Amino acid sequence: MRALYPLGLALLLTQGATADARADTPPPPAARWIGAARQPAGRVDLAVVHELRLTRFRHLPDELGDAWATGLDIAYGVNERLTVGVGHSARARGTVDHGGGWCHDGRGQRCDRAYAGALVDARWLARAGRRGELATLAGAGVIALGPARPVVRLGLSGRSARGRWWAAFEPVVQVAFGNRAHGNRDQLVAPAWIGVGRRRAAAWIMTGVRGELVGWREKYEIPLVLGGGLTLGRVRAGAEAGLPQLAGPQNTGNVRHAAIWLGGAF
Repeated sequence: MRALYPLGLALLLTQGATADARADTPPPPAARWIGAARQPAGRVDLAVVHELRLTRFRHLPDELGDAWATGLDIAYGVNERLTVGVGHSARARGTVDHGGGWCHDGRGQRCDRAYAGALVDARWLARAGRRGELATLAGAGVIALGPARPVVRLGLSGRSARGRWWAAFEPVVQVAFGNRAHGNRDQLVAPAWIGVGRRRAAAWIMTGVRGELVGWREKYEIPLVLGGGLTLGRVRAGAEAGLPQLAGPQNTGNVRHAAIWLGGAF
């Protein structure tokens, strides 16, 4: 149960920050570049994400530049409160890692399937104010194929801003359905971002905690990721790179991942 505390804490913190309940206040534009952000009504936000390995070893071949997968992430604002999305990449799940989408064979990986799955989700605006908003998240899909690993995800997405600075958090509980013997496990994924920049350019740091709920104390991981993005008209490009297992019981600085992406809003 302790692993569920971030959900409750996030809700309590945002209650005070968004006391002025208004649905017409969008988050800072740059804060929609990360995570499962709500989109304005009628807006389509999409990104093609290419995920890479940057891992180096002492006694094994390095994996610098080895491709993991390429995924398409799409979000559509149905109305001022509801956004629906389809996410393939690890970025859409709040991590930097091997996502779904189209898998690539490499020196350190052989794909079981050419297509590695996707998640669909709904984002419902619960509260909004002048400096932030809180949305509920609900999603389902498969995070891998061969064998299939179906999951359901429930959580929160909060965003707040002050001037050019903004912050976001997305604690999500991921419940596994089937194939637990093949690595499909219940997890808590709770990323948090601190960023600067509003519209044309932004940079951010992502950290948080993630891990399997069973045996949490021996399995949780704390990442550290640096990211940034630029816009030119409606086109947006960006990159993220970092250490997904920087701290925790099984921490290592050898595992390194990156993602580059190109997208825009229409």
